[in-house]
Amino acid sequence: MDNHPTPLKQNKGSLKDLLFKELLEQPQTILEVATKLQTHPNYLTYPKRDLEKKGLLQVYKIGRCSISGFPRSQLCTTNKALFKNYQLKLFDD
Repeated sequence: MDNHPTPLKQNKGSLKDLLFKELLEQPQTILEVATKLQTHPNYLTYPKRDLEKKGLLQVYKIGRCSISGFPRSQLCTTNKALFKNYQLKLFDD
């Protein structure tokens, strides 16, 4: 018997879609999202990387995880309004 429920068994949608929707609401660590989705954080590694490569996910800031208490956790977001622009300007206006 499977003792570790996965979000696919409880929720509709793929892990990538569920991760995107959770991070759209507010910046969170992957551990916080995994806890909400009742899955292991390692299952979110590939969906997170895929969203990053497509430019849909960005680290919002480094802060304390509310679950583990780790002080230098990445708080990620998929909300484009919170994205930082890292593009360098070649010429000053």
